[in-house]
Amino acid sequence: MKLSVKVDYACRVLAQLSKTYGTEELAHIEELARAEAVPANYLVQILSELRNGGLITSRRGKQGGYALARSPETISLYDILTLI
Repeated sequence: MKLSVKVDYACRVLAQLSKTYGTEELAHIEELARAEAVPANYLVQILSELRNGGLITSRRGKQGGYALARSPETISLYDILTLI
């Protein structure tokens, strides 16, 4: 099965977010884009879909950023595929 580039990026970004799960730390778009070599403009669209689907949460403002909405163990590839 061949996955789209968008699904690949979503999986990689979720993997990055899982590293800080359970902490108060929030990830910023610039950090995620640099860490996974994903264009920041495209990443904004992907993060929006993931947020609307309930896989991640976001907070606006200077202290804002992104974090997983639930435990990494409960997020499956099927969840990501159906969402993206």
